[in-house]
Amino acid sequence: MKNTIVGVDLAKDVIQVCIYTNKKVRSNIEMTPPEFIEFLANYTSL
Repeated sequence: MKNTIVGVDLAKDVIQVCIYTNKKVRSNIEMTPPEFIEFLANYTSL
């Protein structure tokens, strides 16, 4: 079974998103709120 964890740190001006799968960090991205909304709209599991 493949588990994917998406951690989100909501700050004032930037949002940090970390994607963790199979015991490894796959992505650690800093984005603006509009970029985060687009990310959520387009996100598919890795």
